[in-house]
Order: sequence, then C-alpha cells, then structure tokens
Amino acid sequence: MMPLSAPSRSGFCLTEAALAERFHVPARFDRDRADWVFPAALLQQTIAGADPAVRRRVEDGIGPIEGAPHSKLTDDLGHYLRATVIKQRCKAERIARLRLVNRRTLSRRLKAEGTTFRQLANEAQFAVAKQLLADTHLNLTQIAVVLNFSELAAFTHAFRRWSGMAPSAWRKAKRAEVNGPADNEKPRSG
Repeated sequence: MMPLSAPSRSGFCLTEAALAERFHVPARFDRDRADWVFPAALLQQTIAGADPAVRRRVEDGIGPIEGAPHSKLTDDLGHYLRATVIKQRCKAERIARLRLVNRRTLSRRLKAEGTTFRQLANEAQFAVAKQLLADTHLNLTQIAVVLNFSELAAFTHAFRRWSGMAPSAWRKAKRAEVNGPADNEKPRSG
C-alpha cells in the first residue's frame, strides 16, 4: 500500500515519493501537465474480471467524442480551470495575463469559439463538484469551501442551476446508480 501525505483541503494526496516508488518513475507535481508513459506491452494485458461488452460500449461512446472538432483555447482553459478551481477563484483577468493577452482579446477568442470565460469556469466548478460528491465523503459545506463558495447556500444554488437538482439529491442518485437502491428502497417481493 502506498503511503499518503498529510490531509489537504480535498482529502488525502499521494506524495511524489509514493508515486515514484509504486510506478518506478519520477513524479513531479506543480507542472502544467501530468503525463505517465507506460510500456506498450501493458496495453495488451487483460484485466481480471473485465467485461468485453462494457469495453465495446465505452469505445462506442468515445468514437464520437474523438471525431468532434476541438478548440485548443477552450480545451486548454477547461483543463486549467478544472485543475485550479479548488486552489483559487478563477478570474478571467488572471487567465488573460497567463496567456499574455488582454482580457478583451481573451473574451473575443472565446466568443469566436462559441463560449465565454464564465461558461468555462462554471463547467469546471460543476465537473469538480460532481467528482467531489461522487468520489468523496466530504459533506456539502466542505465541498462548498473547497470550491471557494462564500457559503453553502451559494453552492447549492449554483449546483441546482447547473444540474437541475440539489447537490444532496444528485449525490444520493449517483450512489444509488452505482450501488443500487438502499435496503429500505429495494422493491419487496411477494
């Protein structure tokens, strides 16, 4: 088992040393990208318990995504925002400075790609919120703090606007989808 670092605001994190020990490659954090290169032979290995039907469904779902036209600026900003949304409030002015352009130039380029900075920031917050709700046991107040909302009500309002449901209801539905209905919700036979 890999050792964990001290808890962070979003849970426990693996240390660089633990990753290097486990995968036998150097790990460096605080980079623009995270790439891990594995030998091609690993791709040929079968996974115990893997379901070929599930694999085909996933591959069928990926096909249209791969063929869709991608915007370099929109994709880059989306990745950056998802990575930084839990560290700080994402502001268009800061992003423009990082890209060495004027704020209005950034807005014009995003508009030409059919989006806005606010849309990308909201999508990033929503993606991270869903991940935290689905994959952690953080309570809603903790998630609101991690995502830099001023209070729980602001997070709940934003999440409802993004998904059409309260974060607690979304989490419950997601867990039921993964685990099946709770014992008291299972249909009775007889």
